[in-house]
Amino acid sequence: MAEFGIDSLARQAMFIPQIGHESARLTQLVENLNYHTDRIRAIENASTAGSRWRLLVGRADELASNPERLGNVVYGGRLENGAEGTGDGYSFRERGLIQTTGRSNYAA
Repeated sequence: MAEFGIDSLARQAMFIPQIGHESARLTQLVENLNYHTDRIRAIENASTAGSRWRLLVGRADELASNPERLGNVVYGGRLENGAEGTGDGYSFRERGLIQTTGRSNYAA
């Protein structure tokens, strides 16, 4: 952990709970993205202006219960992922204990 600056008890005490939170208590290593229409609408309505989730307005029915399409919409065209149609958004969705997202972060 020292290699990544997690080199004190205080930093370790912050890092371990963060890992637990990001991975749902070490039970989830891949983002699910299997949302129902009402959940997509709730997230988009709760999101701040400019959020990627705001792009879902009007597409909730199309994206519901379709994790691959939802991932491509939410994560496509950012973090060095290709546009929505490339499939990068779903391929580079959140994974691992810290839920790494995006082609550039996977590479790093």
